[in-house]
Amino acid sequence: MAVVDDDEIVRRSIGRLVRAHGFETEEFASGEEFLEALRRFEPHCVVLDLHMKEIDGFETQARLAKIGPGIPVVVVTGHDSPGSRDRAIAGGACGGDILFHEVCAELGIPTTVFLAVPKEEFIKHSVQHGGPQWVERFNRLLEQRPSRVLADSTTMPAWLRSKKDYTIWQRNNLWMLFNALSLHPQQMTLISLWDQGAADGPGGTRDLVNQVRSRGFKIERLPAERLKTLVA
Repeated sequence: MAVVDDDEIVRRSIGRLVRAHGFETEEFASGEEFLEALRRFEPHCVVLDLHMKEIDGFETQARLAKIGPGIPVVVVTGHDSPGSRDRAIAGGACGGDILFHEVCAELGIPTTVFLAVPKEEFIKHSVQHGGPQWVERFNRLLEQRPSRVLADSTTMPAWLRSKKDYTIWQRNNLWMLFNALSLHPQQMTLISLWDQGAADGPGGTRDLVNQVRSRGFKIERLPAERLKTLVA
């Protein structure tokens, strides 16, 4: 496990706590030092401070996502400021996901694109059925926003294959939810552009809404059915 924090006292304290529970740790005083070390090792998990000099935690996490996609990150911060809370994550599917990122960009809210599978396979599953314009917008989104990838393919890892009716898409929903909670659990809100229709498949919006609701967090549903009447 890697511990990345520019405060020596905090860094050593977290390291001792983690080792006390039987885990091996490597400690890094900066994002640059940690990213450089990735050339020689790959941690199973990263405890990452948000507010550091030079490269902060947000930038470190974005670069990590490109080097080692799928590595779990636990975010810690001693600075509970609006700047660290007002961040958003979403998938990249055509329709609501891409629209969400585009609106956040106009509002100046940083977002990260969470993909269940690598770019080309994700396009096949979740973007190209919307048409070439959505594929173009998706590609432009990935050029402008940091992204993270959960898995190399839709095949579930061996330790999850026995779980009935559980797919990469449900797993992706939980991955996004837990990452959002790591940023600021008290302020997390799910914003869903959703018509509550039957076309929503396994691991779709209904599943994510249910996961968030079962944990007692706030949900704001934007009625997509109204948009359909405007288009019609």
